[in-house]
Amino acid sequence: VIRYDLDKDKWQDRMDNRFSGAGFYRFTPKTSLSVKYVGSVADYNEQNDGIFDTGRNTNWSSDTSQDYFDSYYLVGARFEPGGKLGGEAFFGYSVRNWENSVDSQGNRYEDYSGFAIRTYVTYTPTDRTTLLLNLQRSQLGSPDADASMFVNTLIQLKVTHEFAYRLSAHLLGGYNY
Repeated sequence: VIRYDLDKDKWQDRMDNRFSGAGFYRFTPKTSLSVKYVGSVADYNEQNDGIFDTGRNTNWSSDTSQDYFDSYYLVGARFEPGGKLGGEAFFGYSVRNWENSVDSQGNRYEDYSGFAIRTYVTYTPTDRTTLLLNLQRSQLGSPDADASMFVNTLIQLKVTHEFAYRLSAHLLGGYNY
């Protein structure tokens, strides 16, 4: 549930319901191959109730709301804790289908489909050093009045090294587009 405090932003209030299913095949004692489906339904309840949008000077309705349905079809691997690798890496395809064809200003909603990544993998080459790779690519709802969604790409690499029991160094670099 996303709720905005200011009255002028209430048109963005939203409730998401997510559901998923996955199948796993244990490939090695610490590695499972997997297929996964994740679905998400977004309901902009204030828009469906006819809220007035002061930024656009217009009324929303159930015929113009930003309600959508997302589907992610993913294939990948999950790495159990305790080994050198940990986390999961999934790659696949995502689809966003809008419930309505136009917004309150008459702008068309364009359905989206594209490549998706959901990866969060750690590698521990020594007892004191850990590397983390985080890759994410997905469509996100936009709080912008002129764009209903955007594709977000995130790449992060983090290195952690423990020098002593109470002293460690962390270096994180990332790119978000």
